[in-house]
Amino acid sequence: MVPSSFCNKCLEDRKTRLVTKGPQKQLYTKLKNNWLKFRPKVEENFQLVVKFNYETSTLVEQNLAIKAKDYCEKMMLERKFQRGDYEYLNKLIYFYLGGEIPNFKFRQPSACHEARFMSDSLYILVLFMTSNILELLDESQIEKFKQLSNYIALFHGPNFLRCGLTEQAPNLDLTLVKELHLYRSIDEKITDSVVKSINLHSWYLTSNLVVLCLADATLPSEEREKVAKKLFETEKPAAFEKIKPSLPELSPETQLVDCVGPDSWLIFDILNLYDNEWLQIDAENWSFFGNYRTFEKFAKNLKSINDFAERNIRLIQDFVLSSPVEDRRQNNIMSAKNHRQILTKTLTKENETPLTLAAAHGHSSVVEIIENAQKRKPGSRKEEKEVRRQKGRKGSQEVERKKRKLGGRKEEKEARR
Repeated sequence: MVPSSFCNKCLEDRKTRLVTKGPQKQLYTKLKNNWLKFRPKVEENFQLVVKFNYETSTLVEQNLAIKAKDYCEKMMLERKFQRGDYEYLNKLIYFYLGGEIPNFKFRQPSACHEARFMSDSLYILVLFMTSNILELLDESQIEKFKQLSNYIALFHGPNFLRCGLTEQAPNLDLTLVKELHLYRSIDEKITDSVVKSINLHSWYLTSNLVVLCLADATLPSEEREKVAKKLFETEKPAAFEKIKPSLPELSPETQLVDCVGPDSWLIFDILNLYDNEWLQIDAENWSFFGNYRTFEKFAKNLKSINDFAERNIRLIQDFVLSSPVEDRRQNNIMSAKNHRQILTKTLTKENETPLTLAAAHGHSSVVEIIENAQKRKPGSRKEEKEVRRQKGRKGSQEVERKKRKLGGRKEEKEARR
């Protein structure tokens, strides 16, 4: 639920086109608005792009950088990205950490709004990596952007790209806390700030949700078996209280098994999984049990990010005025959503909007529109326009002929009378 005061403030800012007073956002806007001028200069001096310096870094930073780089390389090979900007962030981090990407180029900066942390990560990395070329940052800003870029590349970026993997959330959150404690000797200010924020949002390490790690195939079997054994030995409560769970106190010594409690049976109770003998055996044999497969499917399909809500809100904004009738408006929105989900990658962006609009209003099937868009050749738009103009000319001539014929009949009728 969003407070009405916040919504009113957003509407007011949109109407008056206010620009945030923050110097960081002003840098974003300057980079975005002048990118067409900056791009040739960046491409000519690409060898001056700033990257992570392994030589001057500590052993802790080097190990974290290698780990993040390996993960980004794995993601590039698998190409399992929900959106194009996710892939671009992954490439930026990989390139910043010393990875080689053939024909790598900086993209046109996208929206610099307050709603998504993605835009901050992209802008900060690009501004720092091009600081020797564009000179948009002064000396004090360069040092701050270096700290932020290292934090994004080593911690924020890799964890952000994995935030949709719900079954890995408990282990990822706990691992992040431990790595940040190691990083504290390098940058105490950033570390304390991030750890404080994590301690306020460690929901996946509560006793209710920590058992999701049982479905995490990347977690060592020994860790999962410890959690399963303690859960089996923990007495299941007769009823579960409908209260807000208390957040655990995390430290470098905290283990996943330490977070297990009576409330850890909640998910099993919701799924009606009462026969859980598989908790006592080796993890490699869990998949033979139907109850575990049910639990695993639930854990992996559980949504842990709000991207879907943001896209649905945008969809509503696009089609809320499509019809004055509520039922028709709902049909338009649902139709547009279903058709967008099956758009092919070969479809260009300029064809996407008319396709969605046409599908929403039921003018043609999505298959026909996609086939027509893919068959369309460069220059065919001019030909189509000429054909429509010729058809319009023929239509107007036909109208004139009918008018003359009708006028002649009237004159003939008047003469007979």
